[in-house]
Order: sequence, then structure tokens, then C-alpha cells
Amino acid sequence: MSSTLTARWAAAGAAWAEMMQIGMAAFCPNQGLAAEPTRQRTARYGLRRQNGRFAVAEVTTGVVIYTPPDFILATDENEFAPLLAALNSGSDRIEAVMAYEADATRCPDKSRNLQRYTPSRSPSAAK
Repeated sequence: MSSTLTARWAAAGAAWAEMMQIGMAAFCPNQGLAAEPTRQRTARYGLRRQNGRFAVAEVTTGVVIYTPPDFILATDENEFAPLLAALNSGSDRIEAVMAYEADATRCPDKSRNLQRYTPSRSPSAAK
């Protein structure tokens, strides 16, 4: 008797899961909305200065999502236009940053931005 009851509960559960899948497939939150909204979207990401450097931040929360590294010469706000356009269009953040850094102007002397390191006495150097 208990195996029959278990089989019935399993069948009921499967039927319920199937109904949920059908219901979710039929539900579309964007149904009835125009493809292009009539009002202009506000930008999700913007540029700001932080400690004398440019930084890309979320407009609503102010959370900084990207600060260019020292070896990239970012002296003008216009240099960030492609990055901001990609981010605000919905592109993947990492892909957008990688594309920006690949095309960005770099410092002619990268060594001036590297941390100077003088090795201390190490066991391998003492030999």
C-alpha cells in the first residue's frame, strides 16, 4: 500500500512540475511592451573623478566598478566614451573593459609605474 501511495505522490509531483513549466513558459514579463521604450533610458554607468583619477561607477549606487591601471594614459573624459557606451548598452563588464584596455593609449615608459623592488637577503642569494 505504501508503494502505491508513493507512486501516486510522485505522479502528482511530476504533473505539478509540468504545469509549472507550462505556466512559466507562457508568462512573459515584457509582453505588450514596445521594443524601444519611448522615454530615454538613463545611463547605468558614468564617469567620475576619485582621488585625482577617472573611475567608472554605477550612477545610482556610486559603486566604482573600474579604475584604469597606471600604465593607461586616461587624461580626457572622451577616452572613456567607448567603454561607457559598451557598458550602458548591456555588454558584459569584463569584455567591455578588456576591449577598452586593448585600445587604450599606454604610457611610453611602463617601468616608471612599476613598483621598485630591491631584494633583501635571501637564502638563495647568499650562496
